[in-house]
Parts: sequence; C-alpha cells; structure tokens
Amino acid sequence: MLYEKAIVCLRQAVQAIETGDIKARWAANARDVEIIEHLSMTLDTEKGGQFARDLERLYPFMIRHLINVDVHNDPEPALDVIALLEPLHEAWRTLDAQFTMGELAEAAASATPIPAPTPAAVTPEPEAPSLEMPAGGHITATA
Repeated sequence: MLYEKAIVCLRQAVQAIETGDIKARWAANARDVEIIEHLSMTLDTEKGGQFARDLERLYPFMIRHLINVDVHNDPEPALDVIALLEPLHEAWRTLDAQFTMGELAEAAASATPIPAPTPAAVTPEPEAPSLEMPAGGHITATA
C-alpha cells in the first residue's frame, strides 16, 4: 500500500507541475519523501537479506533524486522514481497474491469436508483471478 501511495503522490506532483500549482507539488512530493523515508527506516536487512540491502541503497537514492522535483520544479525526477517504484509495487502485489492463494489452498486442504448443498442452494463460483509475473520481472528470495 505504501508503494501505491508513493506512486499516487508522485503522479500528483507531476500533475501539479504541469498546472503550475507549486503548493500542491510541494505537498505531494513531501508526502512521497515521507513514505520512502518510512520504508527505508523499517527495512530489516537481517531478515530481508540481499533484497533488503539493495532497497537500503535504493531508498536514499530516490529521496536525493526527489529533491530536484522541488528545487527545479522538474517532473522528470518524479517520473524516474515512479519507474523504480512500479516494479517493486508489482512484485509485492504478486507475492501477496501468491501467498494468499497458498494460504487459501492450505486452509482448504486441511478443512473438514462440508456436505454438498442441495441443488436449489448452489450458486456459481466467481472465477479465480489469474496471476502473472511482470514481463522480464523476477523475484529472488533467500532463507
């Protein structure tokens, strides 16, 4: 959710630059920096391994880059950071969906069977969402 909010704030900053709304640009960019700082401060490099260490270097880079949004009233740094955040956001969404689907499958496998309903009570099941990995994306996890 934080990645999603950061991306929304960056898009608001870009839109504010395009409309000449300096106050809105500053507020959106400040909120984004706050989110990225929070993400940085809550990293657990011990449990997160190399991935967390990579993020530990990436987040400060993003913050330094976003300074140029305000200093130069320039949307490009915001667009650059969006390009960095979007694959991270998508990777976490994919992991969350896979985890949730795995949890549901485990729960279903260990659940006590429920007697079949009578035909009058049967309702169609909604179609399960499909999971796809972003093009060219990959996730590496270490224990």
